[in-house]
Amino acid sequence: MLWRRSCEVVLDPSFRGTGIEWELELASKRYGFEIRWHAGSELHINDVPSDFRGPAMPELAARVCRPDGMVDAHAIGVAAGKERFEEPTLLGDPSDAPLQQLKYLWHTLLAYGSAAA
Repeated sequence: MLWRRSCEVVLDPSFRGTGIEWELELASKRYGFEIRWHAGSELHINDVPSDFRGPAMPELAARVCRPDGMVDAHAIGVAAGKERFEEPTLLGDPSDAPLQQLKYLWHTLLAYGSAAA
């Protein structure tokens, strides 16, 4: 008996209607994986704590947020796409590296955000 392992990619709803969704739809057809959507998270910039992933998080959230003041996965992704990728060191990325700071903002979104509207 042959076993076929199923594979799926779970997307945040903030990527609906974007190039990310379209590219992953094409890839799913080509490579045979499923696409699923989760509920998503969003966080208003006024609710971003400065004591969870560092005091820079509220300011970073204000720089990358959507026009309505909300931070979601798409807003963080757009900001990350504008950063220059640097190879990580053997000890990992320094905590003040821009992409590391965006990762900390993602952690903050997941810890303090609520279900997307």
